[in-house]
Amino acid sequence: MKTLALILFILTYVCLLAFPKIRTYIALASAAIFVILGILPLSELMVTIDWNVILMITGTMGIVSFFH
Repeated sequence: MKTLALILFILTYVCLLAFPKIRTYIALASAAIFVILGILPLSELMVTIDWNVILMITGTMGIVSFFH
């Protein structure tokens, strides 16, 4: 299972670099595959997300939108 997770992570990383316009969809698809394959149990999904990072990125994007 670790090997599969590593391969999926590397594939995701390569796709994020190769297709910058659809990064959101790539990231969401990869996350969904992790859950579907059972690498990340659905019951642990909400506690696994680092909400501090999500909120920091959201705040940064909000501030950038004011000056763009």
